[in-house]
Amino acid sequence: MPIETQWLDRPVTAVAPDLVGCILVRRWANGRVLRGQIVETEAYGPGDPACHGFRRQTPRNAAMFAAAGIAYVYQIYGLYHCLNVVTGKAGEASAVLIRAVALEQWPEGVISPKPAPLHRLAAGPGKLCRVFDLDRRFNGFPLIAPHGLSAPAAAAAAASVADFCPNSCPDSCPDSCPDSFTDPCAAASALWIEHRSARGSNAAPADSIPLVQTTRIGISQGQDLPWRWYHRDSPAVSKP
Repeated sequence: MPIETQWLDRPVTAVAPDLVGCILVRRWANGRVLRGQIVETEAYGPGDPACHGFRRQTPRNAAMFAAAGIAYVYQIYGLYHCLNVVTGKAGEASAVLIRAVALEQWPEGVISPKPAPLHRLAAGPGKLCRVFDLDRRFNGFPLIAPHGLSAPAAAAAAASVADFCPNSCPDSCPDSCPDSFTDPCAAASALWIEHRSARGSNAAPADSIPLVQTTRIGISQGQDLPWRWYHRDSPAVSKP
C-alpha cells in the first residue's frame, strides 16, 4: 500500500526509522518498474546544524520547506545526487535522507563499473539515485503512486512546491528553473514509497525489522545526534 502524505506529516525523527523496511518504487514512462526495500535513513530537521535549511530558505533548498510527501533532491561534489523525503509541516525544513536500498531485482540496462552483487548496487545515497535514475529533475516531485491520490490532492501537492519555488515557474517551462520540479520526462514517470510488506526476497514483515540507531555519516556539524537508522541484518547498508 502506498504511503500517504498524512503519514509523512510527522516529526522527521519519527518518520525516519519508520521508513526503514518500506519499499521505494520507480516507474519509468515506458512502464518499466524498479523496486527496493529502504534499509538505511537519516533525519534532518529543525534546530539541526547539519540540515540544509538550518539558516534560511534558498532557491536550492526550497523543496525542503514544502509540504510532506515531496522529494528533495540535491547534488554533492558535482557528481552524485541524494534523495530525501520531505516530512512535517510546510514552511519548516525537515526531510529524511534515503541512504540505502536493497533492490528486488537487477535493474534493466544497468552495468556495474566493476563486479558487484545485487545488494551493493544501491548501498549508498549516490548509488541508489544512479540506479533509480534520479537527479535534480525530481527535486520537488510529489511522491505519489499512480491512482494513489485524487486529482485535487495531487494538484495540491504540486502546488505546495510551486509556493516555495523562488521563480514561480510554470510546469510547462522545464528549462527556466532548475530548483523546482518542471521536467516533462519526469512528469511521465512516477516515484513513490509503499508501506512495509512481505513482498520480495529483500522485504520483511513490519514487526521483524531489527533497527540500529546511531550517528549520521559524512557531516561536519551535529555529529553527536543519533539520527541515523539502518536494518541490522541487511548487506545493502552503506559503508562509512
